[in-house]
Amino acid sequence: MFAAGELQFAANAPASLVNLVASGERISFFLGLSNTTPFSLITQPNIRRAEDLKGKKVGTARFGGSSHISALIALEHLGLDLRRDKITLIQTGVDPERMAALDAKAIDAAMLQRVATKAMTGKGFYNLLNMHAAKIHYQNTGLAVKREYAAANPKVVDGLNRAMIEAYGFIFHKDHKQSVKVIIARNLRMPKAEAAEDFYLEALEELDRKPYPTLAGMRIVIKYVAEQNPKVSGMKAQEIVDPSWLKRLDGEGFFDKVCEGKF
Repeated sequence: MFAAGELQFAANAPASLVNLVASGERISFFLGLSNTTPFSLITQPNIRRAEDLKGKKVGTARFGGSSHISALIALEHLGLDLRRDKITLIQTGVDPERMAALDAKAIDAAMLQRVATKAMTGKGFYNLLNMHAAKIHYQNTGLAVKREYAAANPKVVDGLNRAMIEAYGFIFHKDHKQSVKVIIARNLRMPKAEAAEDFYLEALEELDRKPYPTLAGMRIVIKYVAEQNPKVSGMKAQEIVDPSWLKRLDGEGFFDKVCEGKF
């Protein structure tokens, strides 16, 4: 829908956007909603070393998505290679489906986010690699707009950036914790706000106070997407990452005005 022009903005994992740019689309990735990978590599209780994953099956969501790219990054970080070490990546759905597959021993490991990780480690599964704690560069998700639309509608793009920063200021304000949890619980259809505590903590951990998209993280995305799409191999991160909108706000002190005294 974004490529067809039916949407003006997209909140996306960048892998699909990188493929669009490689096909000739002019896209501006202007705000990093998540500038780190939120995933951990969770294994069966008997798998405690990287070499124990050789010949094993690892569950992710759809290929090309954040959990899939994160799995490739995690394996490389651990010194493993899919082909050489005969590791199989399996599309097993989102976190609940991956958790069920681990429970059933249908897979040997899975990429899981914070809340799912807490649930599974509480049952004895092993956190072989916490990618956030390891500070591994990765552009997980963000906001993008077609450059021609942004050029024709700068006030709209600027207004969206201001609204996002104000929303971040609300989330990070310590006095708004309960309100934020109520909003999370309502949107996730939880029975009460207290059930959203882990999701609230995940948001504080994952969101940046100044959500500039990251060139280093986008380079990592390009590297792994290029393995599947040769057209991407010559792409530079600067072709898609556009920090200019946030730099304007930073220059006028907008971040400080919104967030002053709120952390």
